[in-house]
Amino acid sequence: MIKIERVYDVKLNYEQGKSDPFIVFSAYAEIVQSFSKIDNLLGKSLNFTTICKLTLEDVLSGSIISKIKAWLECKENSLTADTVPEKEDFQNYVDESAGIFIDTLNRETVESRDQIKALQTNLDNVAKKTKISNIITYTAPPLKSILNVANDFSKSVMKLSDTESVSYQCKSNAIPIKKNISVAFDKIQEEFAEKTLITEGEMLLKIKKPDLLGNTLWLFKHDRPIQAHIEDSEWLKEFLDAEIPLFSGDSLLAHVKIIQKYDIDDNLLKQEYFITKVNKKITGEHNG
Repeated sequence: MIKIERVYDVKLNYEQGKSDPFIVFSAYAEIVQSFSKIDNLLGKSLNFTTICKLTLEDVLSGSIISKIKAWLECKENSLTADTVPEKEDFQNYVDESAGIFIDTLNRETVESRDQIKALQTNLDNVAKKTKISNIITYTAPPLKSILNVANDFSKSVMKLSDTESVSYQCKSNAIPIKKNISVAFDKIQEEFAEKTLITEGEMLLKIKKPDLLGNTLWLFKHDRPIQAHIEDSEWLKEFLDAEIPLFSGDSLLAHVKIIQKYDIDDNLLKQEYFITKVNKKITGEHNG
């Protein structure tokens, strides 16, 4: 078993007497979890079996400063290569790559697949510099995974108020983290789509939550909960005009169009449901 460890500080500054403690600690917990996701992303690039564990090493005085140790563990016999890098190379790869990841999000609004690809290339260059790319099991972090981690990271820091700030320090590298990190997740995910499949058919959907405003998604239960747009304008108008009463347990027998989008590796990126025609409302049994 190979264990790679790296120690870093996550510092949260707050304004005494003004910051809401619940919001501060909730946001701080999500930020620490976001760092764990970055570590896990990099660990998986070494070997898909790699697991990431965090331990709290110390809490330092001054604001809220947590000294965190990230353990990346993978099976040693899975790292076969012509030249197996030293443990120091592993640590340098993770440390430097994490810094590049955070610095990239700080520096630019992420709104295109090309930017995610450029970040992937930068991480891959670090792997080559530290000889990590020599490992047979090494693969550059997948674009979709990079996007997911970047999106989660942006959401966590955005929860901080104007009176709070957060920074990251590893070794001598200290990075103040912007609170307005922007990741255009939906737009970039659309750019990842390489294949689109459209299927249509009749479905019986039990209503869980209707759209009473006419501009949001309905929630139904089929074999699992699904959200759907209703495009049958005539039926929708009658419902909004209170001409079609709905009660708990009611279902819709409807013609449904399902749009599925896949990436280049045939992984499902997005699935949307559109009710093009409501054929019949079926009253729940308990309603008589």
